[in-house]
Amino acid sequence: MRRLTAQDGADILVFGSIPVWNDLLTAGLVDELHVMVGNGVLGDGVPAFTAGLTARLRLRETHRLTGSDHVLLVYATGDHGPRAPGTDPTDVPADAT
Repeated sequence: MRRLTAQDGADILVFGSIPVWNDLLTAGLVDELHVMVGNGVLGDGVPAFTAGLTARLRLRETHRLTGSDHVLLVYATGDHGPRAPGTDPTDVPADAT
């Protein structure tokens, strides 16, 4: 996978494969992660991320899908890309106490 990601070409998209994306995150091979959040509440299920995952996620964008209660969250991993406006904890207004 490292050899494939090092080549020139289009982005690689992994959709709905928890074991694959966890392995790729752990290996540091993911630059951006898109997470869709729905309006349902589950009592149990398969965790999206495995225990021990240490990838740092930085919120870059949020999008509410028109006509639905679904929200798309776009994260950069590690130090890839800037944070979305208003999501950096160091962005505290000067008059805040």
